[in-house]
Amino acid sequence: MVLTIDVTVITLSGMTLIMGLVVMLFIYQTFRKNRRNHVLTVGFISGWIALLALTLRETNAFSTVTIFNAVGGLAFSLLFFCIYLHYEFASRSTPYLWRFGFMCALLGMRVMTVTVHALMPENIYVSAMYYPSFDIIRMSAFLFSLYISWKTWQLTGEWESAVETLAIVMLVLGGVLGIIHRPIDIGFLPPTTEILGIPLDPTLLLSYLLTVIGIFTYLVVFIINPDYLFRLPIPLHHVIVYNETGMAFYSRAIKSKGISPIEITDQLFSGAITAISSLLSESAHQPVALQSISSSSQSILFEHHPTGISALLVCEDPSYYVKLSLRRFLQEIPNDLMNRMAETAMVNVAEIKKMLDDLVQHSFPYVEFQ
Repeated sequence: MVLTIDVTVITLSGMTLIMGLVVMLFIYQTFRKNRRNHVLTVGFISGWIALLALTLRETNAFSTVTIFNAVGGLAFSLLFFCIYLHYEFASRSTPYLWRFGFMCALLGMRVMTVTVHALMPENIYVSAMYYPSFDIIRMSAFLFSLYISWKTWQLTGEWESAVETLAIVMLVLGGVLGIIHRPIDIGFLPPTTEILGIPLDPTLLLSYLLTVIGIFTYLVVFIINPDYLFRLPIPLHHVIVYNETGMAFYSRAIKSKGISPIEITDQLFSGAITAISSLLSESAHQPVALQSISSSSQSILFEHHPTGISALLVCEDPSYYVKLSLRRFLQEIPNDLMNRMAETAMVNVAEIKKMLDDLVQHSFPYVEFQ
């Protein structure tokens, strides 16, 4: 029994250390203005706090009630909700309503059961609600993440997406083993219980080990290729910067790495956008700023600056992070260049191309120029 506890403590300590490295990596990327990272950064900070609380519980450094049931339980809940939210934003412009409502309900149920369990830790019926609420929100977040990661791998065929998918599979398996051990955690079964001659007690340790391996595998992707943190698994095709007259100072065909590009004729944009804007302005009797144009297969996103300079992005099914990246790109164009483009069409296009190329690469580092 002593050996099992020691191994568990070592395993949890390893998980805490690995999660700490993940937190440092994500905070570093967040300060580099990684739009995709803020939700995951909050989630992994919560995960690190939860694992630290769990490790302290196993070493009896603090009481179970004050550390694990309250701090650890709530922190884990926030971690899983943030993981779900991250993959939702990576795949959609807004969260899918029923799925978001379901996850919010699970989070609320989890907060309630954690609070009650912290007040009445010895009540077996409260414990019976405490662990299922944990397992449901964890498995819901991991299974949704697995679905999005699998779709990304099918779309791009990249090794990063494949490894990410494998890592989430291990996290799911770790969660399943944890569920198998729940009757012992709750106290419904003694630790010596066996099924088909296989003891149930070691399944919790196996759950921890698979979780450690899954987290480490997830981290390896970002260590080898830090730009994967910027991954936007959406086909991106074209970026254009233009002024109120429709003059395009910058036009670049781009492609998401691993995704086949499409060809778009530059000359089509200027006249079409000017015509649509004029039509809407006439009908509204005031100037209008286009936000998006969508079809069954392609979309055009717009971002506008007070100087009259606009940027558009041609893509497929834009996600929340794609929109933020386009906004960041326009905001990072220097003010003096903005004013020059707004005041006159006599701008040296070749002169600014390299500058805007760098800004596109900074805002969309996982794309290539065609």
